Amino acid sequence: MLSSRPVVWVAMATYQGKKYLESQVRSVLTQEGVDVHLVVSDDGSTDGTREWLADVAARDSRVTLLPPRGGEPGVAANFMYAFDNLQVEEGQFAAFADQDDIWWPGKLRTQVEFLRDEDADAVSSNVLAFTRRGGTVRKEVLRKDQDQVAWDYIFEAPSAGSTFVLTFEAWRLIVGYQRRWGVEGVALHDWFTYVVVRAAGMKWAIDPRPHVAYRQHSQNALGAHKGPRAALTRFLKLRSGHYREQFLVAAEVARRVGTQVDRPQAWLDDLGGLRRDLEDLSAKGRLGVLRRAGQIRRKRSDQVLLAGACILGVW
Repeated sequence: MLSSRPVVWVAMATYQGKKYLESQVRSVLTQEGVDVHLVVSDDGSTDGTREWLADVAARDSRVTLLPPRGGEPGVAANFMYAFDNLQVEEGQFAAFADQDDIWWPGKLRTQVEFLRDEDADAVSSNVLAFTRRGGTVRKEVLRKDQDQVAWDYIFEAPSAGSTFVLTFEAWRLIVGYQRRWGVEGVALHDWFTYVVVRAAGMKWAIDPRPHVAYRQHSQNALGAHKGPRAALTRFLKLRSGHYREQFLVAAEVARRVGTQVDRPQAWLDDLGGLRRDLEDLSAKGRLGVLRRAGQIRRKRSDQVLLAGACILGVW
């Protein structure tokens, strides 16, 4: 008898992650109310990660450890290699998993229900970040459920990739892009995923409820953006043009997707105008970006900071 429970294929990328991996994999495989398949790509770990995963895969048919992918190491390429190797069928779902989080038991079931209730093609959510220092555990909900705006996906991801769940149609679109154009120049898999889905005109819904305990440490990014040192790092990346380069990569991904799915010419023209503003380093270009602040950042505080960067010429 076939199961009527949702089937979710989970892509996990690992690198030197054995310290936290067991608790994360357990939290994925013990999800309630869904049938889970876990596909893992390891990026050349030397800490026993791959050996541990191989042992798990040998004992549990739901787990697949992929052959080494080859090529240059990198987070985005590693994740997308796993994502491309998911065996999602129509009516099933795809998701990402980090190597060091802990999923709540009903995460996938609740997110699939939310996706269906919202009639969405993809969902993400807020996360509960936690940090262990000695015997103290500090917890904080990282809010990412601000209203989406016209071009926010060119500038930011909607949340941590570990909160993403996508329909078969969204997964197929992303994999199709990857197989045609690759992911060269893409730094973050979750941002790239958001760009492709939104640029295609698909619906992305953001759940205010957290479903993931997101472990904070020096090797991850989301939520670790506080304090003078983090602010200085962001300023230097902004000043060097690093962020602008990533924005332009996202804009090119959006253009390719929009052209492929026949987005209206007005949409393509507006994207082209945004791209020209990003490429223009003069005061005119900064003014163009400044005028679009409310279209490209979801948080009011981020809009203000962007405006300040444009006015001060550090953009």
